[in-house]
Amino acid sequence: MNLPVNAAGQCEAGPDEAAMRQAIRSLEALCDDLARRGLAARLVAARWPRLTVSSRSTARLSETIYAAPGRDGQWWLWWSWAERIATIDGVAEAAAKIAHVLAVP
Repeated sequence: MNLPVNAAGQCEAGPDEAAMRQAIRSLEALCDDLARRGLAARLVAARWPRLTVSSRSTARLSETIYAAPGRDGQWWLWWSWAERIATIDGVAEAAAKIAHVLAVP
């Protein structure tokens, strides 16, 4: 992910409380949307909150979705390979993309 780092390459301080609350609300909404699409999702509230998402029919199809700010300070939903999915408020867009990637072939 493109997490903010200092000159020494160390991750800077975690997000402020308001940003963290918004990120968790968005991940909760994403979790609900993914459940309606037939996927299992579990929220992990950590320094950088995330969802563990998997196909209900094929457990091998799984992904971790992170909520974190980009270098510009704007919050995003991220794939585990550090690619942006959608803005933190783009829950429906993110759910559609995640469901597509985890669809059973």
